[in-house]
Amino acid sequence: MKIEFREFEKWVDAINTTPIESVSEEENMIVTHNGIFHCDEVVACVLLKVLPRYRHSTICRTRDARWIEKGAVVVDVGGVYDPVLNRFDHHQSSFMETFYGSAERPDRKTRLSSAGLVFKTFGSDVIRHFYPELKGEDVELINRRVYNKFVEEIDGLDNGIEMCSGGEKNYRVTSTLTNRIALLRPYPEERYTPDELKMEQHSRFREAMEMAAIEFFTFLDYQVKAWLPARRVVLDAARTASKVHPSGQILKLEGGYVPWKPHLKKVEEELGVEGKFLFCIFKQGEDNWAVQACPSDKGAFSIRTPIKWQGMSAQSLVDASGIPGCIFVHGSGFMGSNKTFEGALKMAEACLQ
Repeated sequence: MKIEFREFEKWVDAINTTPIESVSEEENMIVTHNGIFHCDEVVACVLLKVLPRYRHSTICRTRDARWIEKGAVVVDVGGVYDPVLNRFDHHQSSFMETFYGSAERPDRKTRLSSAGLVFKTFGSDVIRHFYPELKGEDVELINRRVYNKFVEEIDGLDNGIEMCSGGEKNYRVTSTLTNRIALLRPYPEERYTPDELKMEQHSRFREAMEMAAIEFFTFLDYQVKAWLPARRVVLDAARTASKVHPSGQILKLEGGYVPWKPHLKKVEEELGVEGKFLFCIFKQGEDNWAVQACPSDKGAFSIRTPIKWQGMSAQSLVDASGIPGCIFVHGSGFMGSNKTFEGALKMAEACLQ
């Protein structure tokens, strides 16, 4: 996927000072608030501008009700949420919209910001536009993945929702994009006259859109080209695990490393073998086979069964294990390596006991 990110500089026009009559023919004007900008409306504008229907739209940053009324799409301002009318504000006291809805996912309670609202309505369209080869379930998988791992963080931070509460994690911080966009705001404001500050804010808003676009589409591209294909590899490995070892508890990834850990739990659930797999083996270079312990659900760094001989390497590891070709075992026991597949398999097998 190739996107000319520099084109975003053409997409944001500082038209707040232009008489409203001069933009009366603008049928697809995107309206958001002026003044200090935030990550949520920046991302919302990026998502809209990449769609063909809004590709040539002008972005108007204002709180003037006349302009808001004329907007084809209004984000983060206006006091209305109505996806049918393309109104995407979340500041109303009664607003409690979430991405999944309480009936589908009662555990996902993060209220949407303008980024989440626009993504909920147009996210699948953005994915299909750039990856027309994706169909049906794959689009939905990517759509949910992008929300869970990218957009939800923006929603949570913008709405002042703690990442963790009551011992439970509400959402994951995966990009820190919100903080980095905040650093682009003009400072200190006393340096500028009111007109200079307004123009500086518009200029910085363009920079923020470019930053958000690069990060969002880099993330999306990885999910489509790495994360999604990895699911099929892990599923195949799980189905053929008994051919790798009689226990059926050791996975072998064909073709080398893929991001397998994010898929393990779902694949196990799909096959009805939750918690079964203990180790995963894959080739990671010439004469180097990795063996990794499968993660547990107890924490980001917890594993189901550690690899023995923690912190050992080279000949001392070979001597201790009795397995030829051993290279090393990490100090935490989450991974090790051997020069051959057979050696890596013996390392995993020894740890099954």
